[in-house]
Amino acid sequence: IEMLTWAQLGRHDKPVVIVDINGFWRHLQALLDHMRDEEFLHSLAQLRPVFVDSAEAVLPALAAS
Repeated sequence: IEMLTWAQLGRHDKPVVIVDINGFWRHLQALLDHMRDEEFLHSLAQLRPVFVDSAEAVLPALAAS
């Protein structure tokens, strides 16, 4: 969560990969989408959260970002 805050504050511009094993972080993803839809966040593009389902998917997700 801290890395998302730092991204929003402009402290870094790297993608943040969240490993969502068994849907543990699905509510966070829904919250971020809701915050964007309500214009509480300027844009999720600035935060660039990337949700993946497994540890094996992290490196390919980073390479694609």
